[in-house]
Amino acid sequence: MKKVILVIIVFVFFSCKKNETSATVNNEALTAIDTVKVIKFPKLNNLSANVRTEANKWPQFLKFEEAIFRLQSNKGDLLTEVENILKLEKELTESKFPEKFDHPAIKSRLLVIKTFLEQLKASATGNFPDSRIRSQKIRVVEGYNSLLLQFSEAMEKKVTEEFLIDE
Repeated sequence: MKKVILVIIVFVFFSCKKNETSATVNNEALTAIDTVKVIKFPKLNNLSANVRTEANKWPQFLKFEEAIFRLQSNKGDLLTEVENILKLEKELTESKFPEKFDHPAIKSRLLVIKTFLEQLKASATGNFPDSRIRSQKIRVVEGYNSLLLQFSEAMEKKVTEEFLIDE
């Protein structure tokens, strides 16, 4: 009887030790997975030469663009940068759009960027993890890249319309 109890105690002792080891291995695996999940920050797109020429005529856009570059490069205080960009976005939205960029799709992209900026501001002022703040910054940059794409598409559309009118 004593032998049976001794065998059970030894069995329980070794089986508990295995579970602790596997729990440690699982925690190490989760840590390794968390460090691998780092999302690359997207690059800011460049405008083509003809779109850049038209955009350079719009001073409010140039200020807005410069602020977005600062946000993407992580220079300065995040909350201050976001508040500055929101102010510049408001100025940009209220400014007179160049004729080639006065298009509903461009104005809607600016509204999307404003929404992402407001979400980033809320994340920066709250007690949110860095991963959430980083994902919000990525959304702002992706929204900005979409705005640049809309600029290019609007310019192509205007060129096509001008060509058809001339014919």
